[in-house]
Amino acid sequence: MKNPSHRLLLLLLSADFVFIVLDLLYRYSSFISFEYFCLNQDRGYSEVFQYIKIFWIALLLFAVFLRTRQGIFLLLALLFGYLFVDDAFSVHGNLGLIISDRWQWQPLWGLRARDFGELFVSFTIGSVFLSLGWLLYPGSAAFAQKIGRNFVKLIILLAVFGIGADMANIISGTSLVGTMTAILDDGGEMIIMSLILGYTFSLTPPEDLGAVSS
Repeated sequence: MKNPSHRLLLLLLSADFVFIVLDLLYRYSSFISFEYFCLNQDRGYSEVFQYIKIFWIALLLFAVFLRTRQGIFLLLALLFGYLFVDDAFSVHGNLGLIISDRWQWQPLWGLRARDFGELFVSFTIGSVFLSLGWLLYPGSAAFAQKIGRNFVKLIILLAVFGIGADMANIISGTSLVGTMTAILDDGGEMIIMSLILGYTFSLTPPEDLGAVSS
């Protein structure tokens, strides 16, 4: 495995697998009792690892923007910069709670009122970034367009786990299904973020971008 991005991806996925196993041991055995090994523990070890991945994705995308001057990469860097801040300070969670309280939304379909507020915030911010990307796309170079499309696919997968599985977990509650969806939510999100970081790392140096995007 001579490609550095492949080696990095293997290391990232190996670490994700270890965190998932530690979470299972915490939940279903007596070997681990420290809650910071749990995937959904606030400021837990896996969550901090996720912060580091998102930070490096944003930083690498900004570096690619500086080298290529393609606006799509700046937009993606800002998106992952927002995701970093959101994960670290629960921006969409806090805003969702404020909105649901102010507009007096009610629980429905097993979801809390604040869940609908969080979905509203995520949809709004996602729509802003998608609209900006749509405006930048026609004037971008062919390689930047191809990479942009690849990122859209990866971000959709991230949303499936980060939003879809999260909502399924809330609806399922504390049942066994709820536990499995919780692991699917956090574990799947970690794996997709590792794929995104590995792909982002493969975009440098810029002279190889045409080959990477094909």
